[in-house]
Amino acid sequence: MTCMSCDHLSLGFGYEDNSYFSKTFKAFSGMTPMEYRQSHQE
Repeated sequence: MTCMSCDHLSLGFGYEDNSYFSKTFKAFSGMTPMEYRQSHQE
């Protein structure tokens, strides 16, 4: 599990726009990055 912010994650994956990253992530996974993070907490 990462403690990186969504801003840092999106930049790490090459997305300059965090909003676009979140929309793309949701389209792929069916949930927002925050929802995914919450559902996979240990």
